[in-house]
Amino acid sequence: MGKTFETVLGEVYTEESGYILPHEHILSLLEIPPLERYSEVIDEAHEHFVAIYKELAEKYNCKTVVECSTSYWMDMELAVRIARESGINLVLSTGWYSDQYALSKLDVCYRPPEFNDKPAEVIANVMIDELTVGMKGTDIKAGIIKIAVSDINSDSDLKLLKAAAITHKETGASITTHTVSIASRIGTLNCLEELGVDPKRIYLGHADGGNGSICESLLLVKRGCNLIFTIWGITNPDLIGWDDFPLPKNFSSHVMAALVDDGYADKMLFSIDYSVNYRDGGLKRSLYEIPERTSLYAFTHVVPQLKKLGVSQADIDKIMIENPRKMLAYR
Repeated sequence: MGKTFETVLGEVYTEESGYILPHEHILSLLEIPPLERYSEVIDEAHEHFVAIYKELAEKYNCKTVVECSTSYWMDMELAVRIARESGINLVLSTGWYSDQYALSKLDVCYRPPEFNDKPAEVIANVMIDELTVGMKGTDIKAGIIKIAVSDINSDSDLKLLKAAAITHKETGASITTHTVSIASRIGTLNCLEELGVDPKRIYLGHADGGNGSICESLLLVKRGCNLIFTIWGITNPDLIGWDDFPLPKNFSSHVMAALVDDGYADKMLFSIDYSVNYRDGGLKRSLYEIPERTSLYAFTHVVPQLKKLGVSQADIDKIMIENPRKMLAYR
């Protein structure tokens, strides 16, 4: 029997993955909708994503999406409905976000208060259970570990990294990250390596953001870890919370093409990081002033740009099929 990966509808053989987007989001409940509007909000999110994911699968053979929101932000019934009706293989994540983040004048506490009161071993047990037993009282298992760090030297972030390492060594699941600065990417890699995690099982998310560069990316892949690029087309750093300079529209394409040209296609992955959030009383799409920048942007913009820069179809298949299959397959 071949390798499998976990989805909301059960295990799937890797051969059935199609193209894979390894870092996306569906509905993140940054605010909890009023009870009288909750079902309306869920139905709207369901309709929105079923249409997008059907097009991904039917038009582009992209049959797998990794949902990188953690379980305490997720509506499990919504995830199941979207997977069933769109035909997409939807992989869920276990893990924790960074401490706090200001979004649209809303201070969002990313980690539940109880996180601070528990040792790393207890935090790890939560993630292990979500990978091996089920999430939020269901038998739906997570398929990957997702962590977000902001202050790599804080006690809170160090505890999260320790918990992720424990979970990885217990289950074999890969670790993917929200790391939007050079310091957070290098610090996360350093810490996880010191805790005994093989760099081959580390997937640094947003590796093209936060003053990222060809030089930094080359340093990271030479150390053996994997990079997930997500900043495609975004030029205004204020829209995504960076304290950086503006970027040219095709910055990410040029960085990835340079690393592929140097022989590191086996360390590259990409996604759009598209999300819809409930905040300020309604559903907000994260488009970064690019009207067409949904998950479909991977095929309408990213793939054509990479080909324009000389990246072959064989390397695109490696980046979008072979590499994320390795990330997900650990059973």
